[in-house]
Amino acid sequence: MQQEPGQFAAREIHTGIQGELYTQVLDGVKDGDQVVTFGSFFIDAEQKLKGDGADLASAGPMSLAIIRAVIRWRAAVWFLVAAALVTSLWALRGASLDAIPDISDPQIVVYAKWPRSPQLLETEVTGPLVSALVGSADIQSIRATSHMGYSFIYVILANGASRPRVQQMVLDRVNSIRPQLPSDANISIGPNASSMGWIYQ
Repeated sequence: MQQEPGQFAAREIHTGIQGELYTQVLDGVKDGDQVVTFGSFFIDAEQKLKGDGADLASAGPMSLAIIRAVIRWRAAVWFLVAAALVTSLWALRGASLDAIPDISDPQIVVYAKWPRSPQLLETEVTGPLVSALVGSADIQSIRATSHMGYSFIYVILANGASRPRVQQMVLDRVNSIRPQLPSDANISIGPNASSMGWIYQ
């Protein structure tokens, strides 16, 4: 039933005969009452509003003051939110894209491709290349791994070594031993990338 404009309340009634388009009300309704046949929505909404008001009242004086200030100065709040958003976008444009610092050793990668077994590739290609590359003060260590049809040789640079100079030295030694390697083996120097870059690749 509608008590006042915008306010509704449930009332218990007794019904009689019920048809497809009508229901007989025996008691609980008198002349002049305004009946809302789908009033459960309005009653539930009113109860929720009352509950929210109770929760707001129990939030505490500080929280209540903040909420009231936000409602009162909503234009200033929107301005601060927009300013924070613009500042964040500007900071993202100038931030470094390297989210993970690269702590890997500087290295030069030699890639060998030969459609043979790992054992044969290790004997005929990877082993001779490693032997040709050892013996330089600019090289800290050499690591190699052979797989089915291809192998990687990682030349780890020493601290303070010049990458272009070591890369040229590696290229010269690979070219010098190239006639001793299988003619159909493809040997190439990888691009200037760190270990983390090769993992992402």
